[in-house]
Amino acid sequence: MDDLAGSEPDEVAEAAGMLDGWVEAQLAIALGDRRDPIDIVMEEGGPYHVRGHLPAYLERLRATGRDGWADVLEERHPHDLS
Repeated sequence: MDDLAGSEPDEVAEAAGMLDGWVEAQLAIALGDRRDPIDIVMEEGGPYHVRGHLPAYLERLRATGRDGWADVLEERHPHDLS
């Protein structure tokens, strides 16, 4: 399978829109008036089990050869490093 994101951006955007519409419809069926729980979790700062563990996770990423991802997380979440 080929990645079409770079060569067919219009088709990719259309497909993403279709997927978003489907997800929204499924959530409406499942949740009714309630909000998507993932939105609430993200507003609260992300999953509880990962809060306060960024330094240890960065260490694990680096120990397993994923330095680039550790750098990305450090840049995105500098307030969580202490």
